[in-house]
Amino acid sequence: MTQESLGKKKGIADIVFLLDCSGSMKPCLSAVAENVGRLLDTMVNPAANSSAVVADWRAKVCGYRDVRADGEKWWLESPFTSDPAEVRSRLAALEPLGGGDEPESLLDALWKLAKMPVAEKGVPAEPNSWRHRHDAVRCIVVFTDASTHMATAIPEAAGATSEDVIREVLNAKFTLFFFCPEAECYHVLQSIDGVEMEFVGTLTDAQDQMKAFSEDQNRFKKVMSALAKSIIVVSQAMPL
Repeated sequence: MTQESLGKKKGIADIVFLLDCSGSMKPCLSAVAENVGRLLDTMVNPAANSSAVVADWRAKVCGYRDVRADGEKWWLESPFTSDPAEVRSRLAALEPLGGGDEPESLLDALWKLAKMPVAEKGVPAEPNSWRHRHDAVRCIVVFTDASTHMATAIPEAAGATSEDVIREVLNAKFTLFFFCPEAECYHVLQSIDGVEMEFVGTLTDAQDQMKAFSEDQNRFKKVMSALAKSIIVVSQAMPL
């Protein structure tokens, strides 16, 4: 494999922005969405005299609530797109509603993403499918102010434990970024290879801390930096 061929494999990514859109996120969801939009703009339009961080990208916006409390309304999903304006529009359309008790259904969301269809190697992916893991890295960026139920409730994965979900996530070869309160459930998920977590408060003050975090543009630069570095590192190690 020539260096030119290797270069063509770098900076290729499928990115999912996975946002808790339960009612408790109302004070900060719009700010999170706006800053994620800025993050994407930075990836697509780098500063002068620098190359694009991600040369070939697609992004998907997903929102989750609580399966147990919200039924079919617990999950929101859009197809992959390479249009920054479309990503911004989909982020802005997320509405903070429901959620029931404090834990939400993050494990169910990760299970759904891990079970999403995958294109054959070298074949362009459909808008609702991942590219083959040899063709693109898969990154998921999570924002939440709540803990997660430690067993799933969706019919296709009813009763799956955190260990079951971790296994599926590992099989799917995700690179994960969590922006979440410090809680035992997230310490459990830290065992996943390729996961990075920034704790934003604790369960007692997570709503206030997430609001402050979402409005702090300087801290959001760290989001961009961490995401970009991970994509580059994983992309360089992508099987050829």
